[in-house]
Amino acid sequence: MKIMNKFFVTFCFLSLFCSLAEANEMRFSLGNEINETSTLQSNALFGWPWWGSDPKPEPEITPDPTAFRMDNILELEGELNQAIFGQEYAINEVANYLISYKAGINDPNKPIGVFLFVGPTGVGKTQLAKELSNVLLGSKIYMTRLDMSEFSTKEGVWGLIGSPRGYAGAEEGGVLTEALRGRTNSIILLDEIEKAAPEVLKLFLAAFDEGRITSGTGETFNLNSAMFILTTNIASEEILDLSNEGFDNESILARTEGRLVSYLSPEFYNRTTPIIFKAIPLELYPKIIERELALVSKRLWSVKNIYVTFDSSVNNYLFNSLQSNRLGVRPLKRLVEKQLVGNLSHFIVSTNPEPKSHVLISVEDTYVIIKNLGVQG
Repeated sequence: MKIMNKFFVTFCFLSLFCSLAEANEMRFSLGNEINETSTLQSNALFGWPWWGSDPKPEPEITPDPTAFRMDNILELEGELNQAIFGQEYAINEVANYLISYKAGINDPNKPIGVFLFVGPTGVGKTQLAKELSNVLLGSKIYMTRLDMSEFSTKEGVWGLIGSPRGYAGAEEGGVLTEALRGRTNSIILLDEIEKAAPEVLKLFLAAFDEGRITSGTGETFNLNSAMFILTTNIASEEILDLSNEGFDNESILARTEGRLVSYLSPEFYNRTTPIIFKAIPLELYPKIIERELALVSKRLWSVKNIYVTFDSSVNNYLFNSLQSNRLGVRPLKRLVEKQLVGNLSHFIVSTNPEPKSHVLISVEDTYVIIKNLGVQG
């Protein structure tokens, strides 16, 4: 009997060792790609209940609505690439920082990240911040956006952290400190950081360096669970030209870094992670057009229960109307809203289609043609 028991225990540990040996290897390329040979899974350790009984179920924990949703963090990069086209490099950089945060190996005394999104208008800098909020916090509205042009004077400091005690409005707090209050995680967007006053930049320099910020009334807020995203249009024309000439993100940063350092100061720049957003190549615009039209269809179905489709002539018209990629996707969005959504709205109000009607939109010469094909079965 003792021999059997000894054999049984030895077999258990050998099985456990073999499972770990097979499951504990991941192969990483020297580029951005991850080649996963095999992944360490919980059942490698506990898939076979060799201890003799099932563990007691853990009590159900109510999720914190202000905490990042990190369960599927390894899928984040793919989700973001489906929402934003042409910025794979930037998305990969941000996703890697969040994976480090999930793994617990980031600096616990610093913000999760201080990203400096650099690039021309309309290439997805603000959109990426919104999509991160949507995935990590459940909605785009939970992101705090601060327009730095509103903090272009030294008094902007008090607007961010609140007035000291004894001054008017001290009890109201600042927009930044109030956005941090009571939240497990936060995403703070500092839009067009180059427009902030020097005193405001100094405030953020100290906050990023120390990992905390003090309100006007002396209350301290830790920033180690906050992610800051700074956007800037510095060197945007140069980035456009270099993008269209085929330079990659790192080469563009090397060529424009001097202007960023000069404008923001070396101390401030060194507290950020600069990420270049290249101009979106014109060959990606057909995919962007498809997405914009799909959003219009989805919106109309959810609001009016009307099914709208677009003839290929609409796609051709939109693509041919774009003169260049220098203004990003914003001209395309304006064109969709003005020529398609505007005319479609007039059509719906004038004809009052029944629910489940199929509406087809096409373009002929200089006309947008909208037809009601009747109720779909």
